[in-house]
Amino acid sequence: RLPGPGGEPLPAFEAKVLRAFLVDGRLERIPAQHKKRQVILRFLARTDFRPGEYVPEKEVNMRLALRHPDVASLRRYLVENGYMERPGGVYRLLPEDRWPSLDATAAD
Repeated sequence: RLPGPGGEPLPAFEAKVLRAFLVDGRLERIPAQHKKRQVILRFLARTDFRPGEYVPEKEVNMRLALRHPDVASLRRYLVENGYMERPGGVYRLLPEDRWPSLDATAAD
């Protein structure tokens, strides 16, 4: 285990990916490799949203804009990869036990 962005111990792969792509809390670029992108999406889901909270799209955009300018891609990835759902146009973080496993994600 290695320290993550906030100093919390994380599995080595996750810590390395977060250190490589995050600078001062901002995402330098969205990883092209699926498994690395999953690490970033998990981080965003855990740090920028709360379980059970319903968030309008405008608010989702504002939160994600603090991380990276391409909010549309991040928002789409969060939904398509099973971290959030969008019932009736409002976003909701799914419970962590429904998130995809990092071990099960295919590497590019």
